Amino acid sequence: MLMRIAAIAAVLCVAGSMLSAAQAQQPALRTSVASVSEGEYPNATALVSVEDASGDDLRSLTPANFTITVAGKPAKVATAQLAASQNLPLDVIIIMDTSGSMKGDALEGAKAAAKSFIADLGPDDHVAIMRFANSITVPQDFTNDHAALDSALDGLVAKGQTELFKATAAAAVKISQSTATRRAVILLTDGAQDAIVTDVDSTAALASARASGVAFFAVAEGNAVADPTYLTSLADGTHGSYLEAARPSDINGVYREIGQLLRNQYLVTFDASAAAGSSEAAISLQLQTVGKSATASATFHPTAAFVAPKISVTGLSTGESLTEPRQISVASTGKQPVTKVAYTVDGVNVFESVTAPFTFTYDPKSFGGGEHTLKIAVTTGAQPIDAAPITFTSQPPAGASAPTSTNAPSGGGGLPIIPIVAVLAVLALFGGGGAVLLRRRGQPVELALAPDQRVTPWTTPHRRVSAPPPDLEVDDSFVAEEIGEPMGVLISRSGSDLGSEYVVGGKPVSIGSGIKCAVRIADTSLSAEEARIWVRKGALMVHKMTRLTVIASDGVSGGWTMLDPGEIFEIGEHRFEFRLLPEESPVEDATTTPSASVLRDSPKPAPRPAPLKLGDAPIAEARPSLMNMMPHDMGFEEEAEQAS
Repeated sequence: MLMRIAAIAAVLCVAGSMLSAAQAQQPALRTSVASVSEGEYPNATALVSVEDASGDDLRSLTPANFTITVAGKPAKVATAQLAASQNLPLDVIIIMDTSGSMKGDALEGAKAAAKSFIADLGPDDHVAIMRFANSITVPQDFTNDHAALDSALDGLVAKGQTELFKATAAAAVKISQSTATRRAVILLTDGAQDAIVTDVDSTAALASARASGVAFFAVAEGNAVADPTYLTSLADGTHGSYLEAARPSDINGVYREIGQLLRNQYLVTFDASAAAGSSEAAISLQLQTVGKSATASATFHPTAAFVAPKISVTGLSTGESLTEPRQISVASTGKQPVTKVAYTVDGVNVFESVTAPFTFTYDPKSFGGGEHTLKIAVTTGAQPIDAAPITFTSQPPAGASAPTSTNAPSGGGGLPIIPIVAVLAVLALFGGGGAVLLRRRGQPVELALAPDQRVTPWTTPHRRVSAPPPDLEVDDSFVAEEIGEPMGVLISRSGSDLGSEYVVGGKPVSIGSGIKCAVRIADTSLSAEEARIWVRKGALMVHKMTRLTVIASDGVSGGWTMLDPGEIFEIGEHRFEFRLLPEESPVEDATTTPSASVLRDSPKPAPRPAPLKLGDAPIAEARPSLMNMMPHDMGFEEEAEQAS
């Protein structure tokens, strides 16, 4: 007897251990891709549902939490936005089994759960009510009128048989008529397809659901589910969920879980250029949070229009020989307009513009004879595209000599070669970090650009070079943390921080990816310190940090630039618009929560937003600063001097 008891106890212990292990293996974090939609090339957007069984908050995920591959190739994740927080409307179909077996508590419980689900939706979300038995009808089309939806649910009566397959296909057709970004179907049934004459089988029904590109949430009500295989296939094939409610009282919890999944949806925008030219491409997504990870997969079906725009160049062809000035222009086949064009000749940026017609005049007198290579970088929308390089020869007219002026040719023409060499030599003396402070009478010497041509691609050699302003001695060892009095705002117009605002002031601070930067950008492709920025006399001063190694390999890519309010500068893939803050606006404490700002939408003065927190430290964190001892209102009268 004792041996039998001991044996039973051992079996129970083993069973308990196996149950604990099985529970431990259940993933706490789950994710699925509800749909993938095509955007402006090269972007696509995945609608991603996330769920954490442990109850952790998933409402603050960032692009860094998502890793995506397209056709097996890593894809850069540009944005990850909580769909609900963006007020993106949801269209959902609630299609309910009203066959005779649903009569009584089963149907009444389903009605009550659907009403609670609808009550929790946003004011712009729309619901359609469908029912199926021997036939399929739509008692209420898409509406956000909750009273009308409740009335349609109250009118449902249980009778007839179950036409499950045809109901699935009908719901797929109906939801495909919706143009909402977020869509879902909730199908509830207590049984399987009845043995009745139908023109839709299970294969056709599942194919229709998958073709809709919308997630189906299949809910099985009752203890005896006749066909869980079909419902599971429906959910898995559409990246939805299969859920069971054993009792009518459980249905409310099931609908609540679906509502939570829909509220925890993210719109994740990523580079899908690897799918260009394909009819379909496999998408693999990995979600990572602290100590947890989950994976999901989907298929992206790009259209024939999802290809990189082609850049056409007029005015110059490969192999030509030029003896007179020639106007060169570009055009794009893409849907997005051309927003910026930069021309480089022999590796030096000689002309750029952010306004049409983006025409560059090449003058052989400015570049001398021999073979040259023209490269053109075109930005359409926010996407940079390079035109094919053009190799040509030029020959100045007899008797012409290269000019010695440091000014660029009028009308934005070519840049003389000799001044470039001189500028390189000057920058070499300054050692890239600005260890020498140059002060001179009059305005700083610079290669002139028109006001509408100040957008500067840091990644290419650039012709806009000037002496540093007279109010700053740059010290590479200095760690800037204080902005001083808030005087302006940088608004991100493109990049992973799109829409973010960064307050700047009268003290020079660093911008880059480094943890010590006062304006810290969460982008590991950027250098720890890309530039020094501050506001002086109503303008934004930008000093690109250039090292001798950069000068040697890339040409002139740094220097000083002054931007007026409303102008834009670039660092990597990030574009920042500068705006002045109104002088009369009150300044809130730097540790307060940022208030809503209208600066990004209107050039007119607006109430100053609270300083934002960047990274782990507030913008205006108080730390000892050498800049506090430096003059900030010095004129241009001082002679050139050196500073260690």
